[in-house]
Amino acid sequence: MIARRDGDRDVQPTSAPTTTTLPGGGIRVTTTLTDDVVSALGRADFYAKRILWLLVPVIVGVPAILAALGRTDDGPRAIITSLLTGLLFSGAVGALFVALLLRSAAPDHQRRLTPPGTQMYADFTPDWIGLGRTDSHTVVARELIVGVREVSTALLVRTSAHQNLLIPDALVPAAIRDDLLARPRRRRRGAVWPRADAPTSAPPEPAAYTGAPPTPKSDAPPYPPRTAHTVASADDSLPTRLSRAVRSTTAARVAAITAIPFLIAVTALAWGTDNAPAQQVWTVAVVAACAGTVGYLIWIRTPAAYAAAAPPGAPLAADFGPEWITLRLGGYVESRSRASIWRVRPGHAALSVTSLSPPGGTLIPDELVPAEISVDLQRRHSSRRRRRALARGATP
Repeated sequence: MIARRDGDRDVQPTSAPTTTTLPGGGIRVTTTLTDDVVSALGRADFYAKRILWLLVPVIVGVPAILAALGRTDDGPRAIITSLLTGLLFSGAVGALFVALLLRSAAPDHQRRLTPPGTQMYADFTPDWIGLGRTDSHTVVARELIVGVREVSTALLVRTSAHQNLLIPDALVPAAIRDDLLARPRRRRRGAVWPRADAPTSAPPEPAAYTGAPPTPKSDAPPYPPRTAHTVASADDSLPTRLSRAVRSTTAARVAAITAIPFLIAVTALAWGTDNAPAQQVWTVAVVAACAGTVGYLIWIRTPAAYAAAAPPGAPLAADFGPEWITLRLGGYVESRSRASIWRVRPGHAALSVTSLSPPGGTLIPDELVPAEISVDLQRRHSSRRRRRALARGATP
């Protein structure tokens, strides 16, 4: 039994983890999670998000600085008083927000993603590390790992593909944990496949789907009992094509429609009022920094992540089975239960597959999706209007 103390309580699984041997070598550790473990995993997920911790001082400091800059005409004493008052108030509000998040919001969010009683498993092979549950399975090649660290009651495995694994301590044997923590930190950039340390064995497959499937959004008949397997090789254009597909998703468009007018309105409000010049400059600088960060994430980080996972020559593969849809991009493999899929839409050079549990999306390059399978998936997991159009043979 592996136990870690979280706050004042011992966090333990409901039963001792079971270990099985995977085909081709390696082990799979499986356990059923309790409410305490799920809550601790939610807090660990919050601790692991560095971007949130970087935003805390920004959220606390920027309003106080802007308020102080508005008092420049009142002298240094007024500026210092306003700055200290703003920092104290913003700090108190920020501390209350973080406390409520750790106490309630993060555990509740994790319970929705991973309800107590969920069976979770972790795979450890010489070439791969994976984490799965009844309706999803993610595997990353060890050669993509750039860092491993302990976060609260879990082990965070960071990869150059920006697809990280947060593995509960109950699923990590002590010897494997020590070995992973002893790995030196490194950076992995895209290169021509095969790399010197590229995996030579096949990635572990997901466990059989045993959970009760959610109610499908579509009223289509049961999935056909057949499996289609497609393969291809990554080329130089794959990162660019998938990045464009990310920008064309509904989530990206909604974010752009919401953020762009907001940033423009903030800038116009700051510049068009009688604020102090220093306050106006700071406001515009903050808006520019936000826009620059978003641009970096969209046009630099996303292509770099795809290039790291699947450089030119890397194997691409997709499986469309009766229970699972699996995508492999070089050293990254993701499987989702077909019962959890609620929307499928064609995108820019990729098919966008969105699932309910866990929430998220998968972009499958067009070269891996036969036309008949694409139409079938859209018919089953799209809006009624789109399904009627597909039934008539129209272009969705």
